[in-house]
Amino acid sequence: MEAEAAGREGESAVHLASLLGHEEVVKALLQAGASANLAALDGKTALSHACYRGHLQVARSLLQHRARCDVVDRGQRSPLHWAAETGQEALLDILLPCSLDAQDLQGWTPLMATAQQGHVATARRLLEGKASLEPQGLDGETAVMLAALNGHIEMLRLLVIHRADLNQPAGDGMTPLKLAGEAGHAEAVQRLLAMGAEVPPEGLALKGQADSSDELALTASLARQLSAELKSAATLEAADALARRWGFDDAQRLLGAVSAAEAHELEAHLSLLKEWVGHRACVKQGL
Repeated sequence: MEAEAAGREGESAVHLASLLGHEEVVKALLQAGASANLAALDGKTALSHACYRGHLQVARSLLQHRARCDVVDRGQRSPLHWAAETGQEALLDILLPCSLDAQDLQGWTPLMATAQQGHVATARRLLEGKASLEPQGLDGETAVMLAALNGHIEMLRLLVIHRADLNQPAGDGMTPLKLAGEAGHAEAVQRLLAMGAEVPPEGLALKGQADSSDELALTASLARQLSAELKSAATLEAADALARRWGFDDAQRLLGAVSAAEAHELEAHLSLLKEWVGHRACVKQGL
């Protein structure tokens, strides 16, 4: 049948129309007898393409013509994986609960895929649909670890609300806090600590991003916390131990990072003050 003609990659006309979001073309092809479940050489069906691109009405038409939402491609990814990874929240209502906790070749579920990308609304909808926080990837990584590694603050908050384990280690011993620290996500480190993440006994490797140094560019609030802990240290040895626990060579290096963060905060406040003074001057002059 002409409607089933395939290209070099095994894609049919329905595949291409679904990828491009041509709803009427998809409907016409399906009504002419084209299959909604034909897989290309990579295993993707038309529904996977529609979900990847967020074409809701196309996906709806495919499902009405018996497209299967549990068919996976060569990477063991279902249409729900693709919708979750690209943050297509609107598609979840017609896909759930199909393949909710299915794992792809790297062990990732749709929730893990969306956690890595930081799509909070999509993750919330998956969790409302009873997606599990328990599955682990091949290296023992979980959804909360992926969120921490990529510094997604609001995602971390959402996962913790749903009782994600902040202290569970991956196969290599990495925890969400360690991953956030090594990736240089200062705010994520701060939030994780506030939400109950434990600093490991061996300390925390913290790396900065702005200057590619081996130390963390501290946020103002984290700098205040560490400054208070330094002041409470009874001896220089205790201060050095505190610094090493946070990934600094000694107390002097930690104090330098704290001072830099405080100076940056002061500079930001002065900049805002200058803007305010300039605004008030313009108002007085009637500009």
